Amino acid sequence: MPRLHAAALALVASAAATAAHVRTPKVPLAARARAPRAAPRLAHARVARAAAFAHFDTDGDGFISARELGAAFERLDQPLTVGELAARMRSADLDADARISLDEFEALCAREERADGGEADYGFEPSGYYGADVGDPATPTNGFRSAAENFKRELAALRRATRHGEGGSDGASRTARGALASWARPLFAPVDERLEGLGLLPVLEEERSVKPRLASLRLRDELDRLQLSNEAISRAEKTRIANRRALTQQFGGQASPLREVRELASQETPWFVMLPYQALCLFLDAVFDGRPLARFWFLETVARVPYFVFTTMLHLYETLGWWRGEQLVKQLHFAQESNELHHLLIMEALGGDARWSDRFLARHAALLYFGALCALFFASPALSYNFSELLESHAVDTYGEFLRTNKQALSALPAPKVARDYYNLERGSFLRRAMRTSDRPEAVPPPYPVVTLYDVFANIAADEGAHVSTMRSCQDSADDIRPLAASFGNAGSAQGWDEYDGGD
Repeated sequence: MPRLHAAALALVASAAATAAHVRTPKVPLAARARAPRAAPRLAHARVARAAAFAHFDTDGDGFISARELGAAFERLDQPLTVGELAARMRSADLDADARISLDEFEALCAREERADGGEADYGFEPSGYYGADVGDPATPTNGFRSAAENFKRELAALRRATRHGEGGSDGASRTARGALASWARPLFAPVDERLEGLGLLPVLEEERSVKPRLASLRLRDELDRLQLSNEAISRAEKTRIANRRALTQQFGGQASPLREVRELASQETPWFVMLPYQALCLFLDAVFDGRPLARFWFLETVARVPYFVFTTMLHLYETLGWWRGEQLVKQLHFAQESNELHHLLIMEALGGDARWSDRFLARHAALLYFGALCALFFASPALSYNFSELLESHAVDTYGEFLRTNKQALSALPAPKVARDYYNLERGSFLRRAMRTSDRPEAVPPPYPVVTLYDVFANIAADEGAHVSTMRSCQDSADDIRPLAASFGNAGSAQGWDEYDGGD
């Protein structure tokens, strides 16, 4: 029996390394205990500004000339007019010597950050209504009006993408110039211009966009250099599946001393569920090859759908009198959707939704996914949770490979404000606790304090691992699925989190 127990432990560790939060990078407890202090943040800002200056100073003479400044904007599809370039130089060149020194550059960056509330970001704005909640009314307008307004926005965005290229006029970086324009522009741009000339289409106005700050240009260029290998993700998935099959073969027909082994060994995915999942993976590999942030934005858009479906179907079952179970399950799914929404907002802050074609695909895929998953839940709730587990496991594999491949680059980039607010300010919030179902301390890692982009993706990977565990628990009708926030009354505060985490 000890030998069997040891083998089970080894297999669980191997499986968890690819299918759960254990795969996320380890952070020292001392670093996890509290949010970053102001002094390290200021030092990090100075280092970031110096790196941005070196990025512009291409000839290495210690100054940024007008030619170098204009070339930097050109590289990221943000060309400046002669007047705009002259205005940028005047605002930074304090001693009027027709060049920008490091001190002048730092002073300009500081002024820009103060104008934006002291925040250094990547200069992206959320597209559409995702994240555009500031200033929006609490209640939307009627459906007909909302649909008409959205159609006008989407038609204008489609016409811009066709005539100017994706990223040409909407402020996206050069990698956002998409395949749409490469084949559609020769075909449809002349037609669009002709219809506009005949008055059948309104005059296409340039989308109003604010040129990014100087520091944001360097950050965007660094984002463009991030890499993700489809082959590496496939290898990670194959390892996870092989580990699961090994568990099934060893423990599928006998009682295991570990709950994790019982869960993994008993939940084999049928072929008709694996088939659409594999088709989705092939689609992601083909459409988002070389564009990891756009891939993540698509994944997070789709990842919200299951929790809408589960809440909808549970309400339907209750309304029809078919079933009424633990009400905290709906609370659990609401908390999971909130977590995925914040992942989505983070990807928008990094420009993941820059292409119109990506937004079009993601939103329509989410709509189709909603209907298909509702039907699958109706036929088998366990299989719908199983399919969601597959997608969340794929997300863990994807984020894990992204962290390993880009560790050095991510560690040198700052975290966007939305990520710092979510993980640092809401680290003990009710909803972040409520999305987890296990009371084992190792299954509830506290969020890592966020300073760099590496910290951000480490937290996201840990969140996705928690979703995997929850989806696995929901497939077992014998499990007592109870959110942690329901079991720990003081968990909704930072003090409650610290008490549960050991009082540090």
